[in-house]
Amino acid sequence: MATTAKEVAKRLVSVLESFPKERIEHFASFKEVQAERFAVIAGLPSKSKDLKTTKSNKSITEIVSSTLSNKSGPKDTFKTDALTSQVLEQQLVSAANISQNKYSTYYPISSKLLKPKGNPNYYDRLVGDLEKGGKQKEGLLSGMMTVITGKY
Repeated sequence: MATTAKEVAKRLVSVLESFPKERIEHFASFKEVQAERFAVIAGLPSKSKDLKTTKSNKSITEIVSSTLSNKSGPKDTFKTDALTSQVLEQQLVSAANISQNKYSTYYPISSKLLKPKGNPNYYDRLVGDLEKGGKQKEGLLSGMMTVITGKY
């Protein structure tokens, strides 16, 4: 059964929406950017409030075909089949693997890597800072000790 690129893109958007919210706010969120990217292909309405579309929401194939019909640029630089259903299926499988946390169980990290001899509590403190979300700052005395000793 052959599925269209639009159907696969809809499933991909639903998988991306199941991703957890990022702990630290960034300028651009992976989840939001990718969901917006594939929502256009799926024909879903835009959820982003700050992105303004300058033209009407054309499909990717319309944009590519209008660009290819322009005689001023070289034709061989654009790939018309870049967003086929097979490519989107691969994206869907990758997003599902990330969502299910497949690779953390497939490639377990040993305690030798998590607690190196040089600074055994480095990763514990790093994860602790990430869980605080960057909201709580280090105190003056502990900050000075970190700078003087060079250990984090």
